[in-house]
Amino acid sequence: MCEVRPNQLIFLFLVGAVVLSCLFERFGLMLRTMTPMHVAQRTPQAKGPTGRRLESVHRRPALASRTVLVRSRSAIPRSQFLNELQGAATLARDHPTCDGSNPQVNLVFVKTHKTGSTTLSHIINRFGYTRGLSFAINKKSVHNGHLGYIPLGKDSPRETFLPPIGVSKYAITKFKYNLMTVHVRYDRAAIDSFMKSPTRYVTILRDPGFQFESAFSHFQFDDAFLTQEKKVYSTATSRLARFLDAASFYRERLKHLNWEGQKGLRWYYAKNNQMYDLGLDHTYHTDQEVVDAYIRKLEAELDLVLITEYYDESLLLLKSMMCWDTDDVLYVAKNMRPPTSADTVPESLRARMRKWNAVDAKLHAHFNRSLWERIERYGPAFQSDLAKFREELESVFQSCVGDLKISSQGRFRYSNYRVRAGSGVNCTLIAESKSSLFSSIWGQQAQRRSIN
Repeated sequence: MCEVRPNQLIFLFLVGAVVLSCLFERFGLMLRTMTPMHVAQRTPQAKGPTGRRLESVHRRPALASRTVLVRSRSAIPRSQFLNELQGAATLARDHPTCDGSNPQVNLVFVKTHKTGSTTLSHIINRFGYTRGLSFAINKKSVHNGHLGYIPLGKDSPRETFLPPIGVSKYAITKFKYNLMTVHVRYDRAAIDSFMKSPTRYVTILRDPGFQFESAFSHFQFDDAFLTQEKKVYSTATSRLARFLDAASFYRERLKHLNWEGQKGLRWYYAKNNQMYDLGLDHTYHTDQEVVDAYIRKLEAELDLVLITEYYDESLLLLKSMMCWDTDDVLYVAKNMRPPTSADTVPESLRARMRKWNAVDAKLHAHFNRSLWERIERYGPAFQSDLAKFREELESVFQSCVGDLKISSQGRFRYSNYRVRAGSGVNCTLIAESKSSLFSSIWGQQAQRRSIN
């Protein structure tokens, strides 16, 4: 009799699972051809100085599972969608001459996942909080205000947002906001409808060879593994490599698993998530003509795209564009991955991550070039300004930061610096956790709204 080894059993099981997955996918495609234009999908309810690792947001598990409608562009005929993209006009960017008395206060930060976006949102949140500005935030989420993949529309202010400062909850037509820094999928027309004018739009992108590594750890894509596989592949790097061996298969398995109370949520995070966050449905990610047109659209609409790998350089450009002071863009890194959670990843594996996330890689490369073109236009003073900024950052770090605290909440582990004891209010605002500052923002806006 032929002896069957355990690894052969695993292989046979995987083959069978792939066949079943293909059958489910074919059946799903048949169903999708009969769906209305707005397709019901499972989506979420709300969802350092140079040399210090940056990570993005820690998120609280949702209280209950719910289905949310996602506005899908894939229901629009391809030719119509391409015409819309090609017809996107370059928006006027009348950046003022900064004289120290006219800082710009209206800003949308399209918050991407695992890109250092929590640190950037903290910078903007601090600016708005100390000036009593109004934030577009989810009134049901005191923890972080995220909107996640909830589709935005004309009823969003009434149904979802906390009223602006000084505005009654009944005065819906007056719901206009200065700042938006929460996770939300980019939809320019919808966001314009509730922001004050003029508003600047920015986002941040990260090399997917690093972003996907962080996402893999944070969102625990290895939940798609079989129990035996988790025993065989015991390190973070070996699990990441194993996932990429059969990435499409494991991503399909994630479609059937829960995350934050939502079935299939991690399917969105597991490939080209940065482009998806910026509004392009996964359906179009294999269509190079559409991808190129959409990148041109983003180039036309976004005032600045920051790059994680050049964080300080990006912040200098943001400071210049918004006419802010250096103090306004000082920072201490937030929500970092604990040092022990990161293995050494070989460059060959990073190349595989870029290949799997090819659309994000193309997006990042395009706006990385744009960033350096902006730096060139800044002029010869850029390098000296950058050196001064980094000196300020180091001074803040030495004055404001205590030890590193590793925290856990649910499935998540993350680290933040403690505020140095006795360092003062400014240090507290810079170095406190993102959740602490957000709670202050939420409380200020909730308490100062009009009761009439």
